[in-house]
Amino acid sequence: MRKVYHVETMRSDGSIQHSYFGSKKAIFNHISQDVLGISYKYLCNLDLSKREYQGRRCNIRMGYLLTANTIY
Repeated sequence: MRKVYHVETMRSDGSIQHSYFGSKKAIFNHISQDVLGISYKYLCNLDLSKREYQGRRCNIRMGYLLTANTIY
């Protein structure tokens, strides 16, 4: 199983954009701190496995990517 981070960001027109990332660092490589409303250090200190982050500008939750076992 792999961790997957689901990020919901609010657009200026009021719609919600859904993005999926494989690490917390990847979130900040693609979405700026101004858009997220939190710093990278703050995000690293959050335990998203216990509860999701809900902010004014974004929601971040962690899940697991389930895949089929493949035998080569």
